[in-house]
Amino acid sequence: MVIAILVALGAAGTVFYLDSTRMGKIEDKLGQTRAQLGLGEVDSETMYHLRQIHTACMLYDNDNRIFPWAGEEAKAYEHFQLLVDSGYVKDPNWFVRPGSKTEKPAKLDRNGHFNLSEETCSYAYANVRRSSSSRSSRLLAADKHLVEQFGVKGIEVLYVGGDIDWVIAEGKSWEELTKRQLAK
Repeated sequence: MVIAILVALGAAGTVFYLDSTRMGKIEDKLGQTRAQLGLGEVDSETMYHLRQIHTACMLYDNDNRIFPWAGEEAKAYEHFQLLVDSGYVKDPNWFVRPGSKTEKPAKLDRNGHFNLSEETCSYAYANVRRSSSSRSSRLLAADKHLVEQFGVKGIEVLYVGGDIDWVIAEGKSWEELTKRQLAK
């Protein structure tokens, strides 16, 4: 089992990763590139998308006193569509994981509007009502695709408070990793 410790440093997005096979003084590793450290690429674009989604959810919550909520049976894209329809998100790329082979960004119409669907949304969303007053450690959204980073598979998850974590899969699906707290 790999024990992962992530430390994010600086605006350049440099992230250092240590595990039980690479233990050492982090001070000795400062300034080295990820390639020099033998680490995979950081998926900073997915983190950026999740941060943008969080910002839009907070703005929506500020106006509506709840994060986007399309109902108990709604799919993730239906919740996210409320952000689009309310004008908080104008870029369909935010909802597609960079490099996704299964989802593609929604097409803009003549008025710059777009409609999301399962084919245009890579992220899962909370399957219960949430707001900015919910506990910050509650899940809000997550990548639906297991990807390899740092030599292991996992997903990035977004919490109500805005934190984003890398969750190691250990052979589990995203549904299992999020304890089925998110809508597909």
